[in-house]
Amino acid sequence: MSGDEGAVESGGVRTEPVVADQAVAEPAAGLSRGRRWAALAVLSASLLVIAMDVTILNVALPHITADLAPSAAQQLWIVDVYALILAGLLVPVSALADRYGRKRTLLAGYLLFGGFSLAILAADSAAGVILIRALLGVAGAMIMPTTLSMVRVVFTDPRERATALGVWAATSAVGIAVGPVVGGLLLTHVSWHSAFLINVPLMAAAIVAGLFLLPEYRTAHRPRWDVPGTVAIIAGMVALVWSIKHFAKEGFGAPESWAALGAAVPALGWFVRRNLRRPDPMLDLRLFRRPPLTAGIVAALEETSYELGSVLGVAVLGSIAAAVYRSRLGEGALSALTPGQAGEARESLAGAVEVAERTGSAGLAARAGDAFVDSLALTGLVGFFALLGAAVLTAVLVPRNLDLTKQSH
Repeated sequence: MSGDEGAVESGGVRTEPVVADQAVAEPAAGLSRGRRWAALAVLSASLLVIAMDVTILNVALPHITADLAPSAAQQLWIVDVYALILAGLLVPVSALADRYGRKRTLLAGYLLFGGFSLAILAADSAAGVILIRALLGVAGAMIMPTTLSMVRVVFTDPRERATALGVWAATSAVGIAVGPVVGGLLLTHVSWHSAFLINVPLMAAAIVAGLFLLPEYRTAHRPRWDVPGTVAIIAGMVALVWSIKHFAKEGFGAPESWAALGAAVPALGWFVRRNLRRPDPMLDLRLFRRPPLTAGIVAALEETSYELGSVLGVAVLGSIAAAVYRSRLGEGALSALTPGQAGEARESLAGAVEVAERTGSAGLAARAGDAFVDSLALTGLVGFFALLGAAVLTAVLVPRNLDLTKQSH
């Protein structure tokens, strides 16, 4: 991989460097320190918006329900379709960005995300909201993995890169956590459309800043596009995330959840087998054959692992929280409600509070609050043990003499 040759003067016009990728790379080495950290601010701010959209609809859903009267199935799709599309497209879009340019892909994602968010003003039905959420998932998949890969392009010094990756990871976590808070603040004063419209000015600012601050990056030799592999990873990831969510909603007795999982496993297994055998794989899983690389996760594996982990983490932990919330809420607190009101209360704490206000049931609000606190406590405990297990695996797999500050990945 060649390094950044710096900006080039052509006919008096200063043009951005284009970095070609080989096996090892030090692109964008000519960027000043100030520009590197300013670029990180742009990437982090855009990631914050994408991460917020994963959870902000949990708060907006009761208002959408009151305005558009979606069915129970449509409510589920309004919430879930964004994460499903995002999960399915992460790997293919990452490969697309490497072929045609990461900056180009990122800016296109900004433009589409802002445009699709603005289109919410034309949505006058639940189907319209579902379509827009699906399109936002497509645009989000163009942004999320590319922000991480751009961090690796911009920060070539291992110490700076470690700090930048820490900021990136923290931003993603903060976005998921503050989504409901921001949504609640907006919905207190304006309509549910604001949960989408807040994205428009932020994406516009990201486009302008990105044009000036971000370098371009693409692979020097474009591999053949793996159409069957693309279909397999999209279908497998969508089915996997969908099955996880519906196991939490319907329990382990739901046949459609098992059917989705049964479709996901062979699809993803075939994708892994195909990538292990191809000379130009979409995702080079052969690197996992070396234990140090398995622990460190390097060239596309690093960013893909972050993104798949983020989406699956939200799906798994969110599903656990939802299942515990519904279990703790119990049927007794819902016995006096209509089926529609009971379903709304089961969806989220905000939905239960909304139903309690309409029906005058103070007991429902209190019960829902206790159930929500219990769900957070148990989910936090699950997350703790998951992190503990990851720490143990890292301690076992990473060589004791490995110095991360001297690694180039």
